[in-house]
Amino acid sequence: MVPQKNPKNKKTSSNIPIKDLRSFVDDFPALLWRIEIARSRIEFLNDHPLPPLGDSARLLLKNKAFRKQMLLPEDAHLLDAFLDAVSQGKTMATVFRVHTPQIPSCGSS
Repeated sequence: MVPQKNPKNKKTSSNIPIKDLRSFVDDFPALLWRIEIARSRIEFLNDHPLPPLGDSARLLLKNKAFRKQMLLPEDAHLLDAFLDAVSQGKTMATVFRVHTPQIPSCGSS
């Protein structure tokens, strides 16, 4: 007898149910992606909102001018090193910060 495969109960190699992994990725407080260099493809794994970027979060990886405008200058090297490593086919991860809009204080003068 051959066991039936059930896609909803499918597990990863670490025995984490796919459903639980998908829930974790969807709820993770960051924008997660993977890059396929051979296919020149960026796949976003979740749609976590990034308030400073709004609907333009995906442009951060795709548009160099937008990236330069939004990244904090002191973190630019982090993303540059990440993108260089990925272009060489290395597995990489990075964390970087972006500019946030200035919110006026509520105090009176």
